[in-house]
Amino acid sequence: MSDRVTLLFTSDLHGRLGHVDPLTQRDFPGGATRVATHLAEVRARVPDAIYLDLGDLAQGTPLSWLRAREAPARPHPMVRALDVLGCEAMVVGNHEFNFGLDFLKALRRDLPCPLLAANVLGADDQPFFEPYHVFERGGRRIAVLGLTTPQVPRWEEPWNYGGLRFVDAVRAAHEWVPRLRQQADAVVVAAHLGWSGVTDGGLVEPVPAENPGAQIANEVEGIDVLLMAHTHRFDERRGRTGVAAIQAGWGGLGVGEVSLAWNGSDRPAVDVTQHRTECDSADPGFAAAFEEELAFERREMDVVLGEASAPFRVGRARYEDNAILSLFHRVQLEAAKSDISSTALFRLHEELAAGPIRRRDVFRIYPFENDLTILEITVGDVLEYLEETALAYAGPGESGELPPLDPRFGHYNHDVIAGAEYVIDPAQPIGRRIVSLTFRGEELPAQERLTLALTSYRAQGGGGYRALTRARVVERTGKEMRGLIEQWIRDRGTITPEVDGHWRVIDSSARVRG
Repeated sequence: MSDRVTLLFTSDLHGRLGHVDPLTQRDFPGGATRVATHLAEVRARVPDAIYLDLGDLAQGTPLSWLRAREAPARPHPMVRALDVLGCEAMVVGNHEFNFGLDFLKALRRDLPCPLLAANVLGADDQPFFEPYHVFERGGRRIAVLGLTTPQVPRWEEPWNYGGLRFVDAVRAAHEWVPRLRQQADAVVVAAHLGWSGVTDGGLVEPVPAENPGAQIANEVEGIDVLLMAHTHRFDERRGRTGVAAIQAGWGGLGVGEVSLAWNGSDRPAVDVTQHRTECDSADPGFAAAFEEELAFERREMDVVLGEASAPFRVGRARYEDNAILSLFHRVQLEAAKSDISSTALFRLHEELAAGPIRRRDVFRIYPFENDLTILEITVGDVLEYLEETALAYAGPGESGELPPLDPRFGHYNHDVIAGAEYVIDPAQPIGRRIVSLTFRGEELPAQERLTLALTSYRAQGGGGYRALTRARVVERTGKEMRGLIEQWIRDRGTITPEVDGHWRVIDSSARVRG
């Protein structure tokens, strides 16, 4: 009977097949090509090491999106990558639901290994995916329980997870770990969730928790190792139960390594290693196996959609309007024919240069697979929504300074509205910071109803805006925002930057003057 078993894992590869960034064409210090090199090095010394992937495999790069959307019946290139890498089990990540249930069924069909998630239940209240898998190494039985963050319905269109129910991951761990403890020499929880907190930039902790790693490590007896993902961090912790918890970054920037050594005991001692892959060379054989796919991605991203007559700048994005935000608004308002539009800036430093606009440029400024949704909302709730956005500011600025930002409030959650004119004063008490609100120059009664264009992600609850929960869904269009932006540019040929300037933040100097 073996006294030592080695586990290797990656997470949140997000379509990163190669070691060149598909949008910038610059070297990327991770990627599956570098993971392949590292796995080969470990297997040279530990041939029977178990390699797992913890999800968010097939979203995040143009190639992943193109293949998932345009060729869903073909095995996805990232699935083939796991096969080449020798993956022995994969946990379902939240981004696996971006492409719908048909894609998930194809993923489960094509994977060379079990697809795990004990807390995702089907119509029969049984796990829709395999809840766990038991590996045998040298007479030892290693049970791997799969869990995923239960907050998928907070982010996804209903048809992307229809018929599935997401159970609190802590509750599922309490249910499954004792069973596995009875049949295995070691229990590993492989979870697509982080230690704590929220990832969508909001200040509201959802229920059940999005990232309950700490709860699992502190409350669930019988776990030897907790492998974490989802929050893209390098992390190592110990729970109160003694369980070792480890996370190994994202995008192939790291590989986690865990050794279980029994040394005559019933329960294994755990030795944890985190390895960053940026110093490793890319595996030439792996890269060659996917060169055709990567060349296809390059060709698609080089397609010219139109031209920018001048640069589309970001400027002081958290404090004033800019051309990128206004571009998103123009597309949403035209496509939805709504009264107002809401959006956020997804990349703080990504701009459009004057000259040709290629598909890669649209991916740079709009990286997510969001659909357009239309809501009906009262003017009073628009005001409350804007008060929630004003929580982005930690208070008034010092003399001559801009108001400081609350670091917990992600820029990708900081929504702004077009079709309304408003002024934010961070010096005012929370809930009274919107000191002026009009709609095309007119004050409207609180009960009047308006149509609002925004993303499906936000409409479903991403970011935790409470005022939006009271809005009525007019239409879930199913139209991807990035596709709408691309078509909007194609239709015009040449586009000119415009800055709506419908909102502003009062800084200390303006208050002194005023």
